[in-house]
Amino acid sequence: MTKKDFLDEFPQAKPDAEFLNHWFEIEDTLANVHGTAIYQMENDTVRSFQFQSGNHAGPSPEFPKADSTELSNILKSARIVCKRNIVLFGNPTKMIVNSFMTPDTAWTTDIFYAEWETGDHDVSMEISREGKKIDLPRENREMNANYDAHKEKPTSANYTFLVTAKGKNKQLEKKYCVENTSAELKVNRPALKDDIEKEIIPGKMIYSFTDSLKNREGNWNFVFKNEQLDQFSYALYAGTLYAGPDDDVLIPRAKELEAEAEKNYGKPDSVITNPSPFGRKDVNTNCWWCDFPRYEAYWHYGNKKMNLKLTEVVKGKEPEHYLLEVNFNKPED
Repeated sequence: MTKKDFLDEFPQAKPDAEFLNHWFEIEDTLANVHGTAIYQMENDTVRSFQFQSGNHAGPSPEFPKADSTELSNILKSARIVCKRNIVLFGNPTKMIVNSFMTPDTAWTTDIFYAEWETGDHDVSMEISREGKKIDLPRENREMNANYDAHKEKPTSANYTFLVTAKGKNKQLEKKYCVENTSAELKVNRPALKDDIEKEIIPGKMIYSFTDSLKNREGNWNFVFKNEQLDQFSYALYAGTLYAGPDDDVLIPRAKELEAEAEKNYGKPDSVITNPSPFGRKDVNTNCWWCDFPRYEAYWHYGNKKMNLKLTEVVKGKEPEHYLLEVNFNKPED
């Protein structure tokens, strides 16, 4: 089936959002600070850039006498980046400057924050301190207290340097690579070439849509390569406990799908049907996240394989969920 024929038959199918989004990471430096650069791509275009440093030690209200060298260095770097942004975008639309002695108010406390936001771009930068987890539920605080009791006591606070950017490439620093295509990103950041070629395959596209049975939704996914259908899969009730006897709904549904498949592929090469594992002397259901096949049908179609499978998943002696799957030419996990 061609992609055009498929879309004519299933107009409700949409490009799969997860397939269209990619994140590529690389160790990098920004204004003399070592950290990780992250490029987020959508539709083969870099939409945003993020740089995050590792932890840098520094003083705080809890550790007022801690060495300030590392904190001073990332503050210098922040000033360098801030000056660059002022040259590009003018004064920040929002700015916060706090002393390292500012008390913790939440999970993090910003020592420095600046943002440039217009209709064309959104750039921000911050140096933040990991705050005390003062808003944790009681049981979490007790758990953390027990855990922290066995850790080496810290002698300083931790600070991180974060820069984010999205917008029009001509206005942003070249290193941010915003609005680069994957081909341009490979040239500008050659260390990412292998990762990009592994993730982004020319001519490959995935479409998906939902299907329902007894008010439970499942997902169909269709993979096209060079405009031709290459593989498809279906998963129904994944991760949810089916309300009612599965034999009354899911096995009949599996057999309906089998009958549909026979129209194109003939009788299956093999069919296996098993009763529920519960109440059977030959099966141990005292396990954690165990899969018990209830129904399986297999076809071999040239060098491709198709299978229908209904699995009952058990967690600690109790049924957790049922999973009905259809896979055509899907690589083995």
